Amino acid sequence: MKQINLTDEDYDSLMELTKELQNQENDGQAHPYFWEPRSERYEQDALEEGEIQFGYDCSNYSPEELWDSEGGWESLKESFLELNNEYNEASKYTDVESDWIDFVSNDPEFYKWYRKLESQSEHNPSLFKSDVKSFIEGNKHHLGQNPHTYARTIWRMPKMINLVSILCRINKQENADDEIKRYCHN
Repeated sequence: MKQINLTDEDYDSLMELTKELQNQENDGQAHPYFWEPRSERYEQDALEEGEIQFGYDCSNYSPEELWDSEGGWESLKESFLELNNEYNEASKYTDVESDWIDFVSNDPEFYKWYRKLESQSEHNPSLFKSDVKSFIEGNKHHLGQNPHTYARTIWRMPKMINLVSILCRINKQENADDEIKRYCHN
């Protein structure tokens, strides 16, 4: 049998990593698996099925934000109310929604587009869920809405299966679940 020389520090790290690899939660994914950060971000919706947005001077607004705005869009709302006598100043946005969207859509200052939340993975994979949790904690301000760990299987990648199996066999964990044992305890 061949031997690999490791420092005590490398050996201890390797034992800890192999233990974690076999004992981490799998979130229902088939072993072997890897983890990625995932979140939801707004993307342009070419099918026009998502939320309506109006763009103006590098900023985006929902129709309701424009209606409720106190930051410069009061004149737009006043023009709308003057042209649409059936609405009074006290009207709620939901009472005028369709007509308001049409009105703003016809204003040459604005462009209308649609957005919807899309699930996206960050391309920072790891064999360890704890890595991804730490990444999310330190970067959640960049990740969009609802950042979370996401498990993906690598069971169709023979070299990755071989690597994970070797790592697991180095430090077999008897308390690993049965699927991990099948891959790692050969």
